[in-house]
Amino acid sequence: MASSQHSLSTLSDKQLYQLCKKYGGNSLYWRRRFEALLPEIEARRLYKKRGFHSVHEFAAKLAGIGHETVNQILRTYRNLEDKPLLKKKAEEQGWTKVRTVATISTPETEKMWAEKVDLLSKSALETYVRDYKEQVAKTGEGDNDFLKIGLLGQNQTCKTVPGNELTEEKNTKTITLKLDSSTEFQLRKLKQKFEKEKGEPLTFNQFFKIWVAKTEGESNNKTAKAGVAKKTEAQKPATRHISVALKSVVDEIYQDKCACSTCNKPAEIYHHIDEFALVKHNPAELVHRPDNILPLCRGHEQMVHAGLVDLRNWVIRKKAEMSFVDGLVQRYRVGGART
Repeated sequence: MASSQHSLSTLSDKQLYQLCKKYGGNSLYWRRRFEALLPEIEARRLYKKRGFHSVHEFAAKLAGIGHETVNQILRTYRNLEDKPLLKKKAEEQGWTKVRTVATISTPETEKMWAEKVDLLSKSALETYVRDYKEQVAKTGEGDNDFLKIGLLGQNQTCKTVPGNELTEEKNTKTITLKLDSSTEFQLRKLKQKFEKEKGEPLTFNQFFKIWVAKTEGESNNKTAKAGVAKKTEAQKPATRHISVALKSVVDEIYQDKCACSTCNKPAEIYHHIDEFALVKHNPAELVHRPDNILPLCRGHEQMVHAGLVDLRNWVIRKKAEMSFVDGLVQRYRVGGART
């Protein structure tokens, strides 16, 4: 023991860290494989044959796995009995990650979900599943039917319930708008926000009046700030650095949150819509435009680079469509490099 401690003290910080990674990785590798054995151990009641009172005692004494964790493992693998692809992913990458898609997947869709398990981290996978469920609820899994789940979970359309109309002002004109479900959702959400500020219900005419006034004021303010940002960026060679002035413009547009309208997480990463690697030869003022930058949480940033988001419409894709640059980023991450 003393000799071992002495040899460890001679290691450099880098060598000690590499040793930790090696031992930790091996530990995780074998733990996952032990966990994958538990459903078969329970089915054969092998624990009783070996003198253990239960599968929980078996797992605790042989691998230090707690009672509730064993229950979750068994529950997850039961959901994967008819999904061999996902079951294999659970053995390779861990049941905690695959559990995220265990109940939403079916034998027919397990190939799609197995792809997502490979592409995304556990937290990003949870974000994708949440967005996927919301999109299915709104669109009927791809049907363009204008029916959506409203802010309170009720089905809504753009029509007003007869008899509940607010009194409109005189000299108004009637116009008809055809909106997709996403736009209609955002419109009602904004109207509800204005009603909370005013403390009273608003007609759509009153709502649009307030909106136009606020938009004109904000537009003038943003134009001035964008001008400052452009002056700062102008004439500089394009680098990955985004100025503080430009970040403040982007943060104000998106209120310091992720650009995904259904996400309330704070923005952590500034993503270029036109991949920086492809446009870096352009002047900085063209590369770092406010309309070319999206603030994203880490989950949505991973989804974007995995080709699972149509950024123009914020539509969640079932199949990844990675650009060449995103493909390089994904291979860099899968290889275990720092993200």
